[in-house]
Amino acid sequence: MIQGENTPGLQKRLRKFYENLAVYDDECFYYLYPPGQERRTKVLALLSAGSGDVIADLGCGDGSISGKIITKVKAVYGVDLSLTRIRRARKKGLQTACGSVTELPFRGQMFSRLICSEVIEHLPQPKDLLKEVVRILKPEGVAVFTVPLEEYLPRTLADVPAEDLENMDYLELKRKYKLVDDHLHSFTERSFQMLLQEVGLVSVELDYTRKYNLQGEKYYYFLLSLVEKLKKYFGLERGAYILIQLLNGLFYRQLTEKAQLVAKVKRG
Repeated sequence: MIQGENTPGLQKRLRKFYENLAVYDDECFYYLYPPGQERRTKVLALLSAGSGDVIADLGCGDGSISGKIITKVKAVYGVDLSLTRIRRARKKGLQTACGSVTELPFRGQMFSRLICSEVIEHLPQPKDLLKEVVRILKPEGVAVFTVPLEEYLPRTLADVPAEDLENMDYLELKRKYKLVDDHLHSFTERSFQMLLQEVGLVSVELDYTRKYNLQGEKYYYFLLSLVEKLKKYFGLERGAYILIQLLNGLFYRQLTEKAQLVAKVKRG
């Protein structure tokens, strides 16, 4: 955990950073490609949500995961720090609130299912979120988390001066400060499970996503640009989607190395 960094100042800087990031980073593109598709598929499989379930999606982003099951469950409530992302999630049918996932606007034991995908590694104090999960999850409820595994993070956003964090875009920050990612923490399977246990949660089923290799990257992006033009000028949304999936099958290769831990979690 980041010592001495859980302050209103850091939270404010991170809020502005993620709002700036959301303006040009539309999640829908990530979920067109194998890494995003695999993560969403595995999260929803472990969630096993039914028609009577009320779902919380914490750090919901654009609603790209929970939005896929919006018509199959009773309701989905999404929370995200970015107002831009909240507006996109709302268009997918989520009931939304813009704010911190460590101070949720929900009553206790409100949710039977909960999604928290690629979120806690962004928080100065991840345990604060987990305490909220314990509070809002029903006694027999199920939560599904994903976290990146064993990342090398020599520097993080917490090391970036306030002025740069608020005013530079993410790619500029990565180059200037040699950032690997926008994550504040790296987890092993053991350290994540120990963190759960500290608040009375336990993982009951584990799965993993895998890393991917994009072969022939130059040709892939050239062909992808042609598909995007086809969609833009002729409005062939469905045809473009099919072509992108064909390109993915030709150029992406799944590796054996683990990328993310996908954990089904309950009260201990």
